[in-house]
Amino acid sequence: MRKTDIVRAIAKETGISQGDVESVINALIDLIKERVEKGEEVHFRGFGKFMAKHRAPKRAMDISRKKPIEIPERFIPYFQPSRLFMKSVAQSKELKKKLKKRKK
Repeated sequence: MRKTDIVRAIAKETGISQGDVESVINALIDLIKERVEKGEEVHFRGFGKFMAKHRAPKRAMDISRKKPIEIPERFIPYFQPSRLFMKSVAQSKELKKKLKKRKK
């Protein structure tokens, strides 16, 4: 599902115009990015939280040149789903149907 699909679905469900829905979604995404960049966590109860996660420096191998390289420490954006969300996905009947189709 893409952002445009989400905008259409929310607009249809709520009766709000697609332009207004898109503006709200853009503002929400901008706010989440801004807060995570400041080191804050953004929580959605029952869904999960967005945060910045620290990665320590490490050594790796440049396989094309066969030489070791240093990867500096950095922060990455990270989403941690809530237990409730994880449980609902794990118990999803739709996903179980897809899994059965794959096994055939």
